[in-house]
Amino acid sequence: MTSKSVLKAKSDCIRFIKLFQLTILGIFLFAIAAAASQAGGAPYFVTEQSVIKDVVAQGEAAKFRLTVYNNAEDDSYKIYLDSDAWEIMTDPLYVYQTEYGMTVPANKSSSATVFIKPASP
Repeated sequence: MTSKSVLKAKSDCIRFIKLFQLTILGIFLFAIAAAASQAGGAPYFVTEQSVIKDVVAQGEAAKFRLTVYNNAEDDSYKIYLDSDAWEIMTDPLYVYQTEYGMTVPANKSSSATVFIKPASP
């Protein structure tokens, strides 16, 4: 691997991490908006994310853990990434691949592992 391809891989990795952080920020801001619209109580839902693996080699996927805490009635939460530049996958698979996403019962939490990597050319 040449130094040029190493620099490109590092640059792609940094862009990927920033994009994922922006996506999580978007989910977080949506949670704040939902909380603000609920009259005098706990927010409808809260998200928490943690990094499992964010430094990856070219072609590998970064790995994050996403947990949704549902403080309202049973609900479903869809995880998606609005970008053609990245591929996303989840474990369990149905969280990303189904129309309904992750179902979280009232006053419970549910988690999924999220894998994100640059899209294949």
